[in-house]
Amino acid sequence: MKIRAPLHGVVGPKKSFTLSAESIAFIDSLRRERGGSSCSAVREQILESVRLTHERALIAREFANYYSALSANEATEQTGWGEFALRELTAKECTWQSESP
Repeated sequence: MKIRAPLHGVVGPKKSFTLSAESIAFIDSLRRERGGSSCSAVREQILESVRLTHERALIAREFANYYSALSANEATEQTGWGEFALRELTAKECTWQSESP
């Protein structure tokens, strides 16, 4: 198996994929829009975007699961801490803005 030159600093094994004509046309159009970056770079960017979307959805589900598992008292306490943090951050932001030249 050959090792390719790094894309975004990451070295990986060379792989071959079969894509539909529509997918190839889409990748080529994105490549042209992005000023001639390689098709491999465009595919890597697409996959990175999908991966990040997937990870964000996973994190959102984990947060939802955590907060839905809280008792009523725990949820009330968490709400109180959130409100406190917002007040503190808002106060700090106002202080920072008044100190700016």
